[in-house]
Amino acid sequence: IKRLMHALTASWTWFEHLADPHGQLMWEKKIRTLGATSTVEQFWSYFEHVPPPSELFQSGVCVGRQVESLSIFRGNVLPKWEDPMNEQGGEWFARKPFPPAILDAIWELIVLAMVTETLDPRGSIMGARVCDKSARGRAFYRLEVWYSAQANPEDVRTKLLHTLTNIPVHVKDGGAAGGGGPGD
Repeated sequence: IKRLMHALTASWTWFEHLADPHGQLMWEKKIRTLGATSTVEQFWSYFEHVPPPSELFQSGVCVGRQVESLSIFRGNVLPKWEDPMNEQGGEWFARKPFPPAILDAIWELIVLAMVTETLDPRGSIMGARVCDKSARGRAFYRLEVWYSAQANPEDVRTKLLHTLTNIPVHVKDGGAAGGGGPGD
């Protein structure tokens, strides 16, 4: 039986960035490609098997290495500012001590809105990244959405904030103790 695949508008590549506590590794040694997706089925396979940020950064799921950030970028675009598609672009970011449920819900909403092209149907969103910026025992995270020079930054911000209003109420209630979304 041949299985029908549903193509995404664009392909997307997953990356993890390893921590370098001594600052000795070149960028290329710190980044690891997890895989590329060009269909809905491939995307869900990765999405279901890559641990959510709260588990990736807090519970030691990645045995033998420390992951500093997780990202997903359009096609062959690399998650670095020197990539030609990112050079003249920008980013929207939020840096907060998100509670685990809120962190995971925001990451999921951003990734889904990006991959389905609802954040920007013109394809000017290049990728998203979630970074562990915790220090001295205090959990702190940075969520980023990178866009190309063709994007309208205010449109990106408006659509992103609208997307984030869709966080389920039970998640908001469960995470009310420590933070919220980028609008806070």
